[in-house]
Amino acid sequence: MNPMPDPLVAIGGVGGSGTRLICELLKRHGIHMGEVLNSSNDNLLFTYLFKQLSILSASEQYFDGCWELFVAVSTGQLLSDSELAFLKGVITAYDLLPPELGDKVLAHMQHGASPVTTTWGWKEPNTHIVIDRILERQPDLKFIYVRRQALDMALSSNQNQLKLWGEHFLQRAVTDTPSDSLSYWCATHRRMDKLASRMGENYHALDYDALCQSSYEHISKLLAFLGEDFSDEAVEYLASFVQPPKTVGRGQEVSLAQFDPADLRYLEAKGLL
Repeated sequence: MNPMPDPLVAIGGVGGSGTRLICELLKRHGIHMGEVLNSSNDNLLFTYLFKQLSILSASEQYFDGCWELFVAVSTGQLLSDSELAFLKGVITAYDLLPPELGDKVLAHMQHGASPVTTTWGWKEPNTHIVIDRILERQPDLKFIYVRRQALDMALSSNQNQLKLWGEHFLQRAVTDTPSDSLSYWCATHRRMDKLASRMGENYHALDYDALCQSSYEHISKLLAFLGEDFSDEAVEYLASFVQPPKTVGRGQEVSLAQFDPADLRYLEAKGLL
């Protein structure tokens, strides 16, 4: 493969945390966030390659291959026949997305794209699941972990991550309930607490609720984290796209009796309850 520009940034978080908005802000700021996206701004190729239970136990060689192909396609590199055949096999066998989305990705790969030479990145909420392995291959990657109020998230209708990864992270069977949703939220955030110390200045925890309340401040911090030049006018422009959803605060009236006391203690210790 030919030399290619390194990715600048990846965005992840528990599903429904607001990652779609953050990706949209970066796109409007001029960062290339991919070409084959769904309506939520998810990078579909990343989804096909990495959002699967088998990736948790994948060999280093297999993970290397997936990462190299992801970067190559993302930057408009030409793939070999064997690489194309591998990706076609992965996409054809994938059963977590509608077939028409796979057709969209395959069409993009077959038709090719103009080489990407500018700053680029991607958004896929499940990125946080494999961010430790990605950082072994791209240690200078900046990672934005979007988080949203835990009890609000426990009541969300978006529990896809709980259903896919919950048993692995909680080491038990899970159910689609607010209690297990909160347990998954806490388990993944505990994990990110540990990874954050390893990532240092390349890790940015973005509080979605705080962003909605103080958009200018938090957008400025986000762009500074990325090392991007920006003006007051640019930040004000991006802030105009931040609209708090009606679901903010829905967890305030919920009974805490249904939740695991250990999860509530974690939230209290973090100042989140």
